[in-house]
Amino acid sequence: MEEYAHEHNDLILLSYIYSTNGAIYHIKGELNCALISYQASLQIEEQSGNSMLQASLLNSIGTVYTDMGYFSNGLKNLYNGLKIAEQNNDRLNQSNLLYSISQVFLIQEEFDNSQYLLNQAQGFARNIQNTFLIPRIHKAMGDILAQEEKYSEATFEYQQALKRFSSYNDSIGIANTYSGMGSLSCLQGRYKESLDYFHKSIGIQSRNGYQKDLMVSYYGAAKVFSCMNILDKALLYASKSMEFAQQFNMLYLQYQSADIIANIYEQKGDYRTALQWVNKSKKVHDSIFSINNTRLIVQFENSYEVEKLIQKQRVEQEKKDLLMEEQGKRNLMVRRYLIFSSLLIFLTLMATLYGYNQKRKHSFLLQEQNEEIKTQNEEIKSQNEEIETQRENLFLLNEELLQKNEVISRNLEEIKKHRNSLANLAWELQERTEIIEKQRDELFHQKKGITDSIIYAERIQRALLPPIEDIKHIFSDAFVFHRPKNIISGDFYWVNEIRGFKLFAVADCTGHGVPGGIMSMLGMAFLNDILNKEYITKSSAVLEEMRDRIIHSLRQYKNDIIVEGCSESYDGMDMAMCALNTKTMELQYSGAYLPIYIFKNNGNGSPNPIVVREDRMPVSQHIKTDPFFNHSITVEPGDMIYLFSDGYSDQFSHDGNKFNISRFRNLLSSIYHLEGEKQHEILANTFEEWKGDHFQVDDVLVMGIRI
Repeated sequence: MEEYAHEHNDLILLSYIYSTNGAIYHIKGELNCALISYQASLQIEEQSGNSMLQASLLNSIGTVYTDMGYFSNGLKNLYNGLKIAEQNNDRLNQSNLLYSISQVFLIQEEFDNSQYLLNQAQGFARNIQNTFLIPRIHKAMGDILAQEEKYSEATFEYQQALKRFSSYNDSIGIANTYSGMGSLSCLQGRYKESLDYFHKSIGIQSRNGYQKDLMVSYYGAAKVFSCMNILDKALLYASKSMEFAQQFNMLYLQYQSADIIANIYEQKGDYRTALQWVNKSKKVHDSIFSINNTRLIVQFENSYEVEKLIQKQRVEQEKKDLLMEEQGKRNLMVRRYLIFSSLLIFLTLMATLYGYNQKRKHSFLLQEQNEEIKTQNEEIKSQNEEIETQRENLFLLNEELLQKNEVISRNLEEIKKHRNSLANLAWELQERTEIIEKQRDELFHQKKGITDSIIYAERIQRALLPPIEDIKHIFSDAFVFHRPKNIISGDFYWVNEIRGFKLFAVADCTGHGVPGGIMSMLGMAFLNDILNKEYITKSSAVLEEMRDRIIHSLRQYKNDIIVEGCSESYDGMDMAMCALNTKTMELQYSGAYLPIYIFKNNGNGSPNPIVVREDRMPVSQHIKTDPFFNHSITVEPGDMIYLFSDGYSDQFSHDGNKFNISRFRNLLSSIYHLEGEKQHEILANTFEEWKGDHFQVDDVLVMGIRI
């Protein structure tokens, strides 16, 4: 496109290309390239006379100089841009330039000037609805208030900034706000919270390539680790910050990074190295301020009108503050009068209530005494009536005893007759008991025969499953946690290698026990046949071929919408299939109701897995038989991949609570960095502790593969 603009002498397009390239270089931290691109665009706009774009480009150039540590050059360009914007009543660029100038004062710790300019910028930005700038002003206000130790006000400003950045999906702003909140938490001594914010910031900046801002976050994280006395990590992050600052010629960040590295070595007791870094820090500091001090004098002389405006607005602000103070005094007198009046009314009301309560107490006491006397009289009367009733009951009991004696005599005769009948029943019961014991023995032998057959089938199934030694021959660090519900499992796992591909899968067949075991052996046979005869290594193609074979083998034919026959027609399996290209390190994944988790070995300490979602259809006949989606993920050595059935997360504890998928994912997040054997041990112990004396609800299978 740049060649096209040169060939057709399209200066508008060429200026746009230069300014866009400048913005890209600026975000990536390539400041020299950004400066060259912005200046090339400015040269074109000065020729064309477009004052609005000139002001915008001077803002960008001034910001680049500021990031590089050349504050005088930065202020010179920013003030020139502000003059152009004021001459053209350009409110958009006025607000942006005032904000950029305030950032220079903020770096130099002139907080009053910085805050004043931010208030001016905020007024313009709100009038023209500059949604890009408003949240950045909130964030800058938070930075100032944090340095002034006004922590609650700083927190409010950061929250306002984060809310607006999030609503606009502004990832740069979100990351920078997290970085500011991390610095605020560090100042308050909340180091763990501070690290959480910096890790969020670094994650966003790393993913999006915001190198310039990433350096600042590295520096902030180094300060936190230094405060926590975790010196190795502090030195790691500070060294990264220094490396990038030197690479991209950011003098002020070089000074900050060298200063904190010197402090770290001093904490370690390595005073010689600390002194070397102190000298480096001083050298960079002198370089920055020897350049800027002479130029700033000239700049402020050239900016006399701007300074006059600031002084005038300060006087107006002082007048407003004086009026506010007088109004506050008047309000204080009114509040005092209202408080005194309210207190007098309250005391009068309390005295009245006290007298009323005393009268009520006396009244209640007399009433309670009368009630107690009345109750006692009623109890005496009731006791007399009860005594009379007991006399009558005793007479009736005597009569009843006489009648019962007669009944007992008659019952003794009946008992003698029933005794003979019971003797006959005892003989009959003994005969039936012998028959039942014989049937029990027959059932025991039948069950033993069935159980022996199932155990033998389990040996066959186990022989078909790849042993862990074979798996470790393909993947050096791996484990399989397999716990059948019954003797034979309906879950199975499969690993193979062919023609530069490493294939591995986990499946959950319909049912468990013998039916599930038969399906699992059928599935393993199909997989071996598909790989060894068809040479299919695409994960989605493997699942589709498996589905075709199961439909054909189990005669699962569709009739219009529903499947003919009974529910057995839907027998099949859920499966997660992966294929790793060992040359390109591309991992293919296709899933039938079973997802996979990937924990990246990215070094940022993030325990959150990549959840690769499955297709919502099984490997069998189904209402929906679309092609399976073939996911492609680039993996690196050290990445951990988990394939699993739903048996682990569906297990209930002794008190009826399900383990659930969230708790399962958190468990994997806590162990993914360990060796496979240790992970297997933790998974097994956790499962047994959770299950306790509750029965196992399903077959359990978890396979972990480290790339």
